[in-house]
Amino acid sequence: MTDQPSSARKWLRSFGSQMQFLFCMLNWLIWSAALPVSAQPAVQKPAEQVAAAVSQNQITPTGPRQASSPETGAITGRVIDDDGHPVLHASVQARPARGGRPGNADFFIDDEGNFRLSNLVPGEYSLSAYAKGYLPGPIAGGERDERRQQSFRPGDSVTITLSKGGVITGRVTGANDEPVVAAFVNAFLVGNRNGRTVQPPAALRAEVRTDDLGVYRIYGLVPGSYLIRVSGHGQLSSQTSGYEALAPTYYPSATREEAVEVAVRAGEEVTGIDIRFRGERGHIISGTVALTDSSALPASITLTHVATRTTIASTYTQSNDPARKFTFEGVADGEYELLAQRNSDGVDEGALSPPRRITIKGADLTGVELRLNPLGSIAGRVILATAQAANGCEAKRPARFEEVSLVIQPDRERASLTSRPGVSRPSSQGDFAIHGLEAGRYRVTAISQNENCYIRAMSVPGDAPAKRPNDVARSGLALRPGERLTDLTITISEGAASVRGKVIAAVEGTRLPDRLRVHLVPAEAQAADEVLRFAEVPARSDGLFLFTRLAPGRYWLVVRLAPEDETPEGARRPVAWESDGRLKLRREAEAANLMIELQACQRITNYELRYFPSAPNR
Repeated sequence: MTDQPSSARKWLRSFGSQMQFLFCMLNWLIWSAALPVSAQPAVQKPAEQVAAAVSQNQITPTGPRQASSPETGAITGRVIDDDGHPVLHASVQARPARGGRPGNADFFIDDEGNFRLSNLVPGEYSLSAYAKGYLPGPIAGGERDERRQQSFRPGDSVTITLSKGGVITGRVTGANDEPVVAAFVNAFLVGNRNGRTVQPPAALRAEVRTDDLGVYRIYGLVPGSYLIRVSGHGQLSSQTSGYEALAPTYYPSATREEAVEVAVRAGEEVTGIDIRFRGERGHIISGTVALTDSSALPASITLTHVATRTTIASTYTQSNDPARKFTFEGVADGEYELLAQRNSDGVDEGALSPPRRITIKGADLTGVELRLNPLGSIAGRVILATAQAANGCEAKRPARFEEVSLVIQPDRERASLTSRPGVSRPSSQGDFAIHGLEAGRYRVTAISQNENCYIRAMSVPGDAPAKRPNDVARSGLALRPGERLTDLTITISEGAASVRGKVIAAVEGTRLPDRLRVHLVPAEAQAADEVLRFAEVPARSDGLFLFTRLAPGRYWLVVRLAPEDETPEGARRPVAWESDGRLKLRREAEAANLMIELQACQRITNYELRYFPSAPNR
């Protein structure tokens, strides 16, 4: 593993100097407070300056609790475990419910688990608590809105319950039963408590090192199934272990493909997960990162196992290395994906290489080149269109910018193993931006938490001279390398409708098949390509379905059976995104001829929809 970049060392020295200054200041305050009045220095720090330092997290008060000012308040409560005992050394944080910086400048907790978050300005807050070895749990108190989201205000008293996390422990030994000392042991979550595969299928949850007896202990685990791996590389640390050249070993003594999962229940300690380290020499992957600019920032390189989508290792290039070389040691045979990335330097959006597929089979791989391409961004504005009261339709709760979530994801069937969708929320003025996007075509999804609102339009200006708006919902959004697109407009209107119903079998007593989906197709001819008017939801095993945030208008209803080979990634890709998909839906809808007309703010419940396996649905 390479050394930390020089910039990191500079930051650490700077951070150390700041901490030394704060430590000296705190000692001075304690010393001066302990002196008699007559013995205290003639020049003292004004009280208002001390209060300002506290509010900026420069000084954490350790004396008696201070009363909140008239303009602020406090949230109080207690942190306990599932048995009602206080959780010692817990920390509690209050964050503005609509986004913003944490609000726990003044934080106190005692040995009974009682806490006080003071100096909070009026408003709504979300609370979170943390303690080593524990998992987040329910919070009693506060209030819930119609979306069942919980918020708290100064003056509330709450009880936070933390649940004990699971534990996996065991011993790592070599071929002659000698302890393997200071090796890295990782726990990868591969299935949740219900047995479903997590996304990504292998998520790193913990990393520890074996002690002088080869013993490891991983705690604070959520319930689920885990893979336990021993290797010479740390994914959360740049340290080395002396086993870098050896291939990883998975529990009990296997390769990645033959690994055995370890199940953990809530609060359970699973012992005896002993691993016999195979000690097989791995292979080397080496190469260089080519830049398209002159940035001096280092690039990070990630190695991912293709079949299991497990991140094997990561490393960095050195800032003082003009060749920008990288090396991975101890790589077992298999198919992998390499990806290089450079963070933003404040001038641009950063850079990313196309994913590079490689195969390791019995030999080292050298001379790999990863070429970084500049990243871009998509920005714009959300417009809230207020509905006019009509036919008794009045918005129960007005639309607000902070209730909108924007997701931008690559418009392709299969993204790279390490790609992630971009997520943003608009500011109080409606402005938004999503950074660090590679070149390509994207789909934009806007979701309002307010069920009275629907997405009416998504557009960017067209080409000159007319500049007629282009419908982004229908065609997607193309982004060139390094482009900063700034004129995406998303219009949200009030007056949304909803439909709640149930799919029932046409033949009584017949069981509904799995993978059923209910589609709404706009019936107006002029809306044939209005993607935002199309909607689809899965039917539950009991046939129940729910459509919310629908634009008023006439719709056809269609029940379809999703393909058997549909993957979870494909399941999230709406059929209406493709023109031929919209055409097929309209043909099926016309044949079924089951129409419904929705008025603004209308709520339809108990709607029955019959499913005919081999005929148009009615």
